[in-house]
Amino acid sequence: MKHLFIYFWVLFILYFIIAHPAIIYYNIKSDSAFYLENKDPVMALVLLFLSVTLWAFFLGWSFRLIYKSTFILKKNISFILSKGKALPTKIISVTRLSARHKDLETKEITVEFLNFSNQLIRHTLIVNDSKPELNRYREGNTLKLYVDRELKKEPFIVSEGIQVAVNYKKLIFMYAIWMLFLSFIIWYYYYSYETENKGYGWRFVTFEHPLVSSALMLALFSSIGYFIVYKLFISRFAGVKKTDALRLKFYGIKTTATVINASQTGTLINDQPEIKFTLQYEDNKGKSHQVSIKKVVQLIHLYETKEKQKTIFYLPDEPQITAFENDINAIQ
Repeated sequence: MKHLFIYFWVLFILYFIIAHPAIIYYNIKSDSAFYLENKDPVMALVLLFLSVTLWAFFLGWSFRLIYKSTFILKKNISFILSKGKALPTKIISVTRLSARHKDLETKEITVEFLNFSNQLIRHTLIVNDSKPELNRYREGNTLKLYVDRELKKEPFIVSEGIQVAVNYKKLIFMYAIWMLFLSFIIWYYYYSYETENKGYGWRFVTFEHPLVSSALMLALFSSIGYFIVYKLFISRFAGVKKTDALRLKFYGIKTTATVINASQTGTLINDQPEIKFTLQYEDNKGKSHQVSIKKVVQLIHLYETKEKQKTIFYLPDEPQITAFENDINAIQ
């Protein structure tokens, strides 16, 4: 069901990026040579350059994304296992999930350990257990995690015993799709020129032409996905950037803050109000700081806004970067 949902949205977006602009264009375009004679050749070349640039950027970005999700990911995991900081942890809960592979058991485990600042935190991760009969992932057992000290190399945290290999069948399939798309784009430039130039070169290129409009639609959908979905939701956690959230988790210090004020910002996310907490706390050097944390609070948990004290984490070198303890433990 999950895969069907993803396929639906992929096809839906592809329709509006490729099929819909083409349907509109080929129903309104003029085949008159006189129409091309009066078109501005400079503007046509500008639009042609824009479309080539956008398609080249997308193809280069997608090529790198495939490479990053395979070879670079494998390289990063190997680096973390050999150069990362080893942290002994204790498994406090285990939940079995639907298996991703028939020969593996997929489990969600939560571990407890001391971070780099000797603060007790919790972390949840997904593991694929190839030898469940050994009971390695059982409550009360110990598990060693390896963490990238600078928190720059994804996936940042890996567990001991992980085995990494590139799925070359899947890689070849993805690059085959990429090559097919590249070939189609090149062919369409050739086809459009041969059938539409009528002796006037690239003057047929307009904003409505799929070479331009599809590239612009692709840029629009990508921008929406990146700046709204990724920047505002995925890349941020508990009101701070994802990178700062990870730093808080592994380098942050826990303390108790006094709630000065808690009020709604007027923003609703999934019909749940966003609350701005104004807090005051004292760091490990005895210096007082006033900070604010925005957090979406479920309606049934609005009583939390009445609490006078909250447990938070802060970065000793950047005391204005803070998050609630519960949110820190939920960062994955």
